[in-house]
Amino acid sequence: MSVMAVLLALSCSARGPGATDPGENASPLFEVQNPAGEVIEGRFRDRRYGWELPIPDGWIAMSGPDAGLMRVSVQKVDADVRVEIWVFPGGVDLAAQRREGCIWTYQDEGHFTALDGDGLTHTATCVPDDPSRHRIYASIVRRGGQIVQVEVHAPVDALVSGKEAGDALTRGLVW
Repeated sequence: MSVMAVLLALSCSARGPGATDPGENASPLFEVQNPAGEVIEGRFRDRRYGWELPIPDGWIAMSGPDAGLMRVSVQKVDADVRVEIWVFPGGVDLAAQRREGCIWTYQDEGHFTALDGDGLTHTATCVPDDPSRHRIYASIVRRGGQIVQVEVHAPVDALVSGKEAGDALTRGLVW
């Protein structure tokens, strides 16, 4: 599936599982076979790695495929803010993974995030080639032999509030 199709799917109006418009049979925007996880009682639980992320009211989680690197994408319904969690099995390098359409212009390591990892946290900012597109703020940690990259995608017209909303969500990540 192309990146544009996924972005289009995320920008469409949100529907919860089983929600339909009157007189309409709803079908998912796209269906993932063997999803990486599911939302149960307000928490996304990754089936392979076991971590959980709270999904508060006003956010919608879309699972990636279990065989994929992107485990979940969570969209804030009333704002153009998204959080993605990627897992790179057996990785050793905490550097941000290459992304098409943006350049990682800032990268540093230290202890400046609520994410708990095995050692230092790597932070990075990806500036898009197109200045009207989302800026991506990543926190990358080593956890249980895996590299976990947690990204907050904030719109250009709400960089600070978008990052704050995404950070508030990711602080609830439970290993």
